[in-house]
Amino acid sequence: NLTVRLRLFVVFPNGRSLSSDFEQYIRSEMQTLMTHLEQSRLNQSTVRVRSTVACPTIEVFVTNSSTPIVIPFTRINLTGYSWNRCYPGLRAFAFAPCLGDYDTGAHWGDVTIATDCQQTPDLETSNQSLSLKNLSKTPVGMYNIIQVINDTTILTSVRDTLKDVDVIYTAQILENLQQISYLPSTVLDEVIKVTNNILDLDPAIIRSAQKDLQPDRSLSEADKLALGIITKIGLGLSIVGLGLTILTFLIFRHLRKGRGQQTLVCLCLAMLGSAILFLVGIDRTETYGGCITVSVLLHYFILASFMWMLIEGILQYLRFVKVLGTYIPHFMIKTSIPAWGTPLIPVIVLLAVDYNLYYGGKGYCWMQLYPLYWSFILPIGLILFANFIVFALVIINLCRRPKGMQTNQSEHKMAVMNFQAGLAVLVLLGLTWVFGFIAVEEARVAFMYVFAFLNAFQGFFVFLLFTAREKQVRKSWTRLCCRKRRDNSSASNSESRGRNVSPQSSQTTNVYSERPRHV
Repeated sequence: NLTVRLRLFVVFPNGRSLSSDFEQYIRSEMQTLMTHLEQSRLNQSTVRVRSTVACPTIEVFVTNSSTPIVIPFTRINLTGYSWNRCYPGLRAFAFAPCLGDYDTGAHWGDVTIATDCQQTPDLETSNQSLSLKNLSKTPVGMYNIIQVINDTTILTSVRDTLKDVDVIYTAQILENLQQISYLPSTVLDEVIKVTNNILDLDPAIIRSAQKDLQPDRSLSEADKLALGIITKIGLGLSIVGLGLTILTFLIFRHLRKGRGQQTLVCLCLAMLGSAILFLVGIDRTETYGGCITVSVLLHYFILASFMWMLIEGILQYLRFVKVLGTYIPHFMIKTSIPAWGTPLIPVIVLLAVDYNLYYGGKGYCWMQLYPLYWSFILPIGLILFANFIVFALVIINLCRRPKGMQTNQSEHKMAVMNFQAGLAVLVLLGLTWVFGFIAVEEARVAFMYVFAFLNAFQGFFVFLLFTAREKQVRKSWTRLCCRKRRDNSSASNSESRGRNVSPQSSQTTNVYSERPRHV
């Protein structure tokens, strides 16, 4: 037996692979490949064509039912849920994971049929049902989008004969249109017409169709508004706080002499970069190149923030655990190279594999899901794991250290305060992304609120822990402000005394100044 593996690359002119376009191209190329294989001696039944991006739409037949269970096109490492619903709970009748990777290709895992579930009974059909069903299964791309939406408008315009199943098929067609990043104005006009045609139906038909439609798991408009307000306020405060922290150490030279303060400045720079990008560029999807640039820089600055948190943890380890022999010449140079350079590795690798992977969000600039695991979640997980180990060693050492060893109580107290602040920021950064990754299902909205709050206010918390809480920082700002007040006060008093000098005193002054000349 001989196994031959071929890789077929499909290049899209618009620079972004739409799921419907991709499936259509794969089907077309598969037919072309099969045509060539007919002239060869290969057994066509052994040929398998797999996508490196997603699993194709499949139909599964179950016992005691003539209706196929359809699981739609699903990307690798995601779970595909059937459009067929069942009672109770309007759950998916079947689901399956899309397995594989770039080397092996995408393939479906085992299909799981929901337990204690009965399939939704067949709905009443109309003369348009078959045509609408075919349109709902047609992959939509820029090459056929106008034809699909025009046919849908015509079929739904005969409202007197439409049934609940037609509403379901129409909803599927409109869902397919959402896969396209840019919709022409003519298409949007037709979408409005189709929507009006459906809304003009008997409410009983719409309610019946809703029982079989997939529940909408998107956020409500109220939640979107609240999350947007929290994010903007938090990021605004974070940018101000991080800016004040950096400004403090730039103005007061004596505060930035230590390695800890220099590390803090670098951490604030990385966090400030990600906060500014998130606030002003995360939703700038109108320009393709600009959106990719924002996604790349945001990826880099977030990873750099975690790397500088690791450097902060190493400093705590040197301060509390190793103690002796902790002097490292050119410490900042030796730590800046890996802290600023290591985050470049996953960024460059991802750009080299396919820069289009940095354009994967709907309505926001962020990477696609597949590279997110190995280029973002994996590095952050490793850094957090290493950091928690370091801080655990420090905590153990602090608990075991006898009080007699603490020769300089003031320095020790200051070091402990810095450790507490560093640990708080580590927990804050770690918990933020933990809540972001587990924001799913019923608790999804609640977790998204927690994630939005922690993520937006990170920089402000750093300002409170490392700047506003430090006595030396407060004293430095107080001396600076009071000195300016004294200088202003002295200048104003001198000017006031100059104005209040009387002519007599002026003459007296002249007399006294001239006396030596007559002596």
